[in-house]
Amino acid sequence: MISRQLTWYYRNRVREAARRLKKRQQERVEMFLKLGAVCSCCGEAQKRFLTLDHIKNDGYLERKTSYGHSLTKAQKTGWDKKKYQVLCSNCNLGKSLNGGICPHQQISTVNV
Repeated sequence: MISRQLTWYYRNRVREAARRLKKRQQERVEMFLKLGAVCSCCGEAQKRFLTLDHIKNDGYLERKTSYGHSLTKAQKTGWDKKKYQVLCSNCNLGKSLNGGICPHQQISTVNV
């Protein structure tokens, strides 16, 4: 027997997906207003490339301890600038692959 919740989900999944997408887009707009609309590392300004970054590299702890999307969690904390920043996808990935330091930062310290 199919549960009521599952039946409701299948009847409303398209509408709910559209609602979630709209909510995520609104959260991104708010993120740009609160944290800035350029990459904190390299200055990239194309909004399609920008992502939310956990400054202290503790996003995995946040994902383990609570359920939900990172944007929603950051919004609930008031977009804490000590905890979150905006990075482009390249800097965010480079940071995660390079022990928490963006390659741009590493290059600039070597050249000084």
